[in-house]
Amino acid sequence: MTSALADITPSTLADITPSALADITPSALADITPSALADITPSALTDITPSALADITPSTLADITPSALADITPSALADITPSALADITPSALADINPSALADITPSALADITPSTLADITPSALADITPSALADITPSALADINPSALADITPSALADITPSTLADITPSALADITPSALADITPSALADINPSALADITPSALADITPSTLADITPSALADITPSALTDITPSALADITPSTLADITPSALADITPSTLVDITPSALTDITPSALADINPSALADIKLSALISNPAL
Repeated sequence: MTSALADITPSTLADITPSALADITPSALADITPSALADITPSALTDITPSALADITPSTLADITPSALADITPSALADITPSALADITPSALADINPSALADITPSALADITPSTLADITPSALADITPSALADITPSALADINPSALADITPSALADITPSTLADITPSALADITPSALADITPSALADINPSALADITPSALADITPSTLADITPSALADITPSALTDITPSALADITPSTLADITPSALADITPSTLVDITPSALTDITPSALADINPSALADIKLSALISNPAL
């Protein structure tokens, strides 16, 4: 039966009734030529070959069941076309094997719909390649599950584009791991939504590199919670631009630790508003460098 199916023409396969196709075994379907499979209805895709899967039409793959997609081999899914992947239903992609998602080409993942990406499991997204994540559209990443974003590898998140990071929801960014956030590029963090940054955990913010935090926008820093800013590293705070620090809230500045504030630059401290500096802890102010204090008109 297998050899017979391998020789079948696309037009003949297309004319087979649904009830007849239902009886085709996975092992038999694996031998069907790519051009023939392009016209087939969804069924028994477990053993399909990479070259065959690549030729499936978008509308066909869109109807695949979650359990069927979950059993496709990683090497097979790697050859899927961008237009085909875009039509996979959210519930189907949610069950995909982590190792399979890792093999999807960047150009294919770029066409994924927001609602589809939202249903990817955390373990699946953890294996995504850096080049693939970089191509995800901003609107798609905006709907990602917080638990899924938390499992993205640092090297993968490092390649994310600024416009994409800017659309991440606050609840999603809240679960990002410290090691992952540490690898975000300065240009990417600069475009982040203030409301999203507000939900970053203290432990995550603590691992941001100085060069990255230096490019954060004033409006973004203004929304950081006091508890989050508390754990920021001295070297990171030292690189914050004057215009950025000027927008910090009094309650946030009040929680900065003495050891952290000690490395702040004179030019940065200069632009802090009087109302903000008024709430600073006495013990923290005591550690500010003399050169910084002299240049501050708020004192």
